[in-house]
Amino acid sequence: MQRELLKNILKKINSLIMIKGYKLLLFLIFFNSINLFSKTEDCSCLSEFKDEYLKASPLNSITINLFDQKFSKDEGCILSSDKFIGMAELMIPQSFLLPMNLIGWKTISVKEGENNASIIQSINNDYQVSFYPADKNTVVISCRYLDNQDYKFYPESDGEIIEHTYYTLSYNESHEQAEWVHYKLNSSMIINNISRTDNFKPDYKVSTGTAISSDYAKSGYDRGHLAPAADMKVNITSMKESFLLSNISPQNPSFNRGKWKSLESLVRSWALTNEIYVTTAGVLNENFKKIGVINKISVPKYFYKIIFDKKNSKMIAFLMPNQKLENNLKDYVVTVDRIEKLTGIDFYSELNDGIEEKLESEISTGEWDFSSSINISSNSSSSSISTDSSTGSMAPQCKGIAKSTGKQCKNGTYNKNGYCYVHQSQSPDYVEKPKTNYVGRCNAITAKGTQCKRNASSGSRFCWQHN
Repeated sequence: MQRELLKNILKKINSLIMIKGYKLLLFLIFFNSINLFSKTEDCSCLSEFKDEYLKASPLNSITINLFDQKFSKDEGCILSSDKFIGMAELMIPQSFLLPMNLIGWKTISVKEGENNASIIQSINNDYQVSFYPADKNTVVISCRYLDNQDYKFYPESDGEIIEHTYYTLSYNESHEQAEWVHYKLNSSMIINNISRTDNFKPDYKVSTGTAISSDYAKSGYDRGHLAPAADMKVNITSMKESFLLSNISPQNPSFNRGKWKSLESLVRSWALTNEIYVTTAGVLNENFKKIGVINKISVPKYFYKIIFDKKNSKMIAFLMPNQKLENNLKDYVVTVDRIEKLTGIDFYSELNDGIEEKLESEISTGEWDFSSSINISSNSSSSSISTDSSTGSMAPQCKGIAKSTGKQCKNGTYNKNGYCYVHQSQSPDYVEKPKTNYVGRCNAITAKGTQCKRNASSGSRFCWQHN
């Protein structure tokens, strides 16, 4: 039965190949020829091709001994064999291209002879495979993904995958938070004038339920965003989704409002010029302090953020303790390999193995701009915003002197006089407001256009922030 099937397949292939000499290359083979590609597991592109090729021509005699043990990962996705004994030029290209053409692959080019590559493209146009004889005895197959391949690049997951409109997360029920949040970030997501909702809500997509706002009450920790609200200014939907409690993790207030905020701002500055992928969360790998009465939420000791620029093929990762931090942002750059070891999560596995290993094992801060000037249009006008490498803040640094340290304040400010709200009294043009016996609500109007809800400071009609 199997022999008759084999004969029929070979007869069909023979009838399609009319080139002189090619019939000599088609002969009966043993069924173990399927092991031909046994050395391709390290290269996902060739592995995909293997599956497709064996579907198209499972018993093609040309597959016998095509590849030996040579496998070059450093040079890309390449497999080769030098066992053709003067016949390599005859075997390429038609004998390989034809079976793939029959199942819908496209022939990009056909070139016979030594060092002339013939190229075919997959049905979905996501990768190309080249066949060529390096010499009379050696056949080489190489493979590459095309730039138009739109991978999601989701990390490995042990939790429940939840897809929202503009970000995706893997929810870890035992820690009541995401083990990772992943999204693409570009200029269109950050330049719109969409106001924060500050309306934290449970994520009802999570089948096991999430934390609720009261779990954070009086805990001493901020409800820290993983995908920041400022990264989700596409529309009101994206903004509301950023306040779902599946996207929140307990953060030290000084950390959340300090260096973590600075890092988020820096990442947005990178997204203005190139679309990037962002993956972030707390490191959930051990027993933690817990907060919450109804739901027990782990408090991570570290948070990570991984940024991948696909266009420029570069990657950078940050690992930051969940505490008040003083160092430069560059001091928290680590390899992705280190984060993978800490979290047990495999990131960017869809990349070619050689590229993945290179990007994830290197620290390359020189490829990323930590101190550039950019323009962000927040309303109808544009503002020039400087990214300072020492503070990591996108806004110009306050000129005031902090009383606690005697050093320049590290807050960023857009105030014309160069002083933040804390140090307005240090500005040369500061005029002290007249004292008043007023007691009540602050008279200031917030950015949302509503009256501030704080109580006014003693002797003023305004609170500490709006004085």
